[in-house]
Amino acid sequence: MEPSRLACIIRKNTDEFPTIGNVCTATELRSRKRWERPGEDVLKINCDGAFRSETSTGGWGFVIRDSAGLVIRSGSGSCLHLMDALHAELLACLVGLRAAGEMGMSNVIIETDSMLARLGGIVYEIKSLMNLFFTSVFVAYCPREYNKVAHAVAALGCKCPPSAVLSWDGTPSGIEDLVTGDLTVSLV
Repeated sequence: MEPSRLACIIRKNTDEFPTIGNVCTATELRSRKRWERPGEDVLKINCDGAFRSETSTGGWGFVIRDSAGLVIRSGSGSCLHLMDALHAELLACLVGLRAAGEMGMSNVIIETDSMLARLGGIVYEIKSLMNLFFTSVFVAYCPREYNKVAHAVAALGCKCPPSAVLSWDGTPSGIEDLVTGDLTVSLV
């Protein structure tokens, strides 16, 4: 089964995130060619994790953008004692949600290139933050090729000292071209 189809089935059948339930098809996901801007009064949080299986370490990163595609906030950090790539991905979602909530954001879309499954306390904390800070949350699968900015920020997190957290108001230095690339309209 294709990962995008599995993501649709999970989204339809999960009771973990009550706002998920929209019907989608694998064709709809494949027809997407690039990162898409959120609607007005909605902010999009793209999250990604990076994992080194040989050391069980990695990093996380998030990027929050508005309806114009401008980066409002981003962050990355390193993590030790990871179980797998999904663990890093969940940490990225957790920190991204926390940052959005602390900034007073209430309508967000979370995009990740991982199919979020249950992972103990981190998922519980993500759900708690969603309920505490937001009136509307939509969690969506986002293939890695459309999640390049968050992936680059997560890669920065891999380079951090253990337990360090980096945070930026806007785009981190060195990934501006990726942000611009998301906003450039394809002529093809």
